[in-house]
Amino acid sequence: MGYESKILIVDRNECRFPNGKSCVGALEVARFELSVVGSERVNGKTFYDVFTTPIDFDIYGIDGNPIDEPRKDRYGEICKWASLDGAIEWLESAKTGKEYRRAALLLDCLRAIKKYEGRFDQLCVVHYGH
Repeated sequence: MGYESKILIVDRNECRFPNGKSCVGALEVARFELSVVGSERVNGKTFYDVFTTPIDFDIYGIDGNPIDEPRKDRYGEICKWASLDGAIEWLESAKTGKEYRRAALLLDCLRAIKKYEGRFDQLCVVHYGH
């Protein structure tokens, strides 16, 4: 079995408290189980390489409860995120994004979510390896 990818689309936001302290959190918007995406390279990057920014937030489910191990994946690596545009660009350019049914479904969903981007604080596409 190879490295499997779960993708979480989250709304990242910062909270400010009256005492001046702040926190960063993210509410899960959607989740995709991609299984094994493969190692195809587009412009020198694999799908995993698109995710470059380590998350600085815990991820909360729709019910408001934190997701298990909210910052690390099953391999103990800090989860990383990409912008909607970055994930869309790679998937549109990759053979994987066109032919692999799970990746094609993710691409279509990301395009649809992009239309509503202004209604969120900051949408992030998070990679979780398992």
